[in-house]
Amino acid sequence: MKKTFALLLAALMLAVPLGLSAFAADPVTDHLVGTKGEKTPGGIDNGVGEESFPNPNPSNSQNVDVIVQTLTHKYAVDITYTDAGYKLPGLTWNVDELRYDDTDGVLDTTVDVTVTNYSDLPVWVTMAVTDRAADDALGFAFENAEGDSVNTTPIQLDAVDVAAVTPEAVDLELTGKLVGSGADGALTDADILAAVTYYTEGNGKDSVSENKVTVATYTVTVSKSSS
Repeated sequence: MKKTFALLLAALMLAVPLGLSAFAADPVTDHLVGTKGEKTPGGIDNGVGEESFPNPNPSNSQNVDVIVQTLTHKYAVDITYTDAGYKLPGLTWNVDELRYDDTDGVLDTTVDVTVTNYSDLPVWVTMAVTDRAADDALGFAFENAEGDSVNTTPIQLDAVDVAAVTPEAVDLELTGKLVGSGADGALTDADILAAVTYYTEGNGKDSVSENKVTVATYTVTVSKSSS
């Protein structure tokens, strides 16, 4: 008996395509023309003659229903960033030219931050920069790919385009750099001199550890809304 039941169960499983119910609704047959299968008292199928074909032409309409299941959204957001390391020059007073000379200058580097949205919903990204020493003549700021300054204003990062032929994650690219008092925030010689003096002889020398000092801190915050 157990063997017979097992064979029947295996046959049933093979007969059911993947993802379909084994207990599909039975087909329904409605008569459009005549009543095939219903016999007249004389034993003849109750069809209709050519001259009796219904006018207007018969038709049958049925709704196609789709069962809507729960749509579950998921969030996944990454941040990728480069190390924020700059090098202030060592300055030496030149008695002949009456100026400070340096051998390497400030490294012309940037801090690159990329926020990547893998979600099927948008997110909002806020970049905030905190200046750790207001008197060192060095500022720090971020801008987007268009060169616009971004600070504390939420930026919308779109959801993945699920309708695309090949859906792709969505990136927000931000670039941070040291800024000074020059045009467009460029560092000037006066800014560099003020910073070196501040950290070697001024009030900032006690904050230097292993020849390094934190001049700013940036924080990236991701939220589900702009508020």
